Amino acid sequence: MIVGLLSDTHDHLPLIDVAIKQLNEMNVGLLLHAGDYISPFVTENVKQLKAPLIGVFGNNDGDRTMLNKKFAELGADIRGRFAFVLLDGMRIALQATAVQAPWTVQTGVQASAVFQLNKNSIPFQ
Repeated sequence: MIVGLLSDTHDHLPLIDVAIKQLNEMNVGLLLHAGDYISPFVTENVKQLKAPLIGVFGNNDGDRTMLNKKFAELGADIRGRFAFVLLDGMRIALQATAVQAPWTVQTGVQASAVFQLNKNSIPFQ
């Protein structure tokens, strides 16, 4: 499965459209979004995505209640400020970098996403 990763889309609707189009062309099976959607109206542009979306909130996301509602209407799963995603036996940590996740305290490591890559990984072009 190809997994896409986005973050910090910040209401840039034309760029979101380009990203969603490219992700669809790549037949991405899952999109992970590491936050900073900003406003609930971005869901209108995200609804063109063919893959499921799992996301977290970033430090700039405004109306989180409405963002959650609008994304839920699309079938997307926004999991708060931090999420572990289990995918094909891999545990993926997803967070916005401005947020301190439970594993950051234990390891001192902070990143937008942590992946175990293998020979089947395809770089985003």
